[in-house]
Amino acid sequence: VDITEIGEVIEFPYNIDDGNSGWLDFGFDFTYYGTEYHRAKACTNGWLSFMDGWFVNADNLSMPDQTLPNNLLAVFWDDLNFEYSGQAYFYTNNADTAIVTWHDVADSRNEGRYTFQAVLVAPDKITYQYNDMGSARLDECTIGMENRTAEIGLQVVRNETYVANQLAVGMLLGDSNALDWLAIDADIGTVDPYANQSIPITFNTSELEEGTYSAILNLLTNDYNMLVNEIPITLNVGTVGIEDEIAELPAEFALHNVYPNPFNAEATISYSLAQASDISIEIYNLMGQRVAMPYDGFQSAGQHNLIWKAADYASGTYLVKMTNGEKSQTVRVTLLK
Repeated sequence: VDITEIGEVIEFPYNIDDGNSGWLDFGFDFTYYGTEYHRAKACTNGWLSFMDGWFVNADNLSMPDQTLPNNLLAVFWDDLNFEYSGQAYFYTNNADTAIVTWHDVADSRNEGRYTFQAVLVAPDKITYQYNDMGSARLDECTIGMENRTAEIGLQVVRNETYVANQLAVGMLLGDSNALDWLAIDADIGTVDPYANQSIPITFNTSELEEGTYSAILNLLTNDYNMLVNEIPITLNVGTVGIEDEIAELPAEFALHNVYPNPFNAEATISYSLAQASDISIEIYNLMGQRVAMPYDGFQSAGQHNLIWKAADYASGTYLVKMTNGEKSQTVRVTLLK
């Protein structure tokens, strides 16, 4: 949306390299992560923020990130510099639409020229649009958004080749039906060290046409080697014919043999569930003392295998017990070193 003729020129009074515009008033309320705002601040470095502060961070971080600024819309967050080239514009219709455009802006090394914008449409629709992005340093930006506490965010890309001319990225912050086909039972929790936990994901095809549906599940952890884990999810919707093979679910709750038995260091515990439920798998010595709990949590229906790592346990005979509510089964296994 070309606003160079109808928009106002954004001034960065203190610094046109790393500068902040001050408040840009929309003239209407915009809902962002559940909070209503009527104004935002623009930075020369390709981002908007609803924070009341003169932030100018040029280091494009991952999203979310606790480093200020937060409450952030990263349109094309990079180290940009208006000293070499460029102008910023702001337009609002004072009813439901506000636009901020970075026009022909140079990067800090004066290698590229970029024209892009953020379009905010009340109550909660955000669109990033990229018109003419040149060819230099397109793999050094962050695109995404995060809330005011930097606990929730959406990172589209960071320091990877993604941006192209005539690209648009749309984000809906309200009650969108865009991902009604995918639901996760728990979106936050704690997993003990060296433990496992299953998180059920439900697919709903009732309103979907035949085809392939894709999403990315971002799993955020406190493991500094793998802070963000991208898990691709694909749903294929189609008609199942009578000739198609359908895997049969187990008919009973059963703890099968542990193998190998005897074993040294690691053993595989095999079990089956007729229906999804909470289960626990515990290891006891012959004195009745529980020495380990390899699994405790929700488990989907079907056949399952679990590895018990027993390198730190003494040789001897142990009891493997699986419990599901009032049901339980036990098998013996011998550890030899």
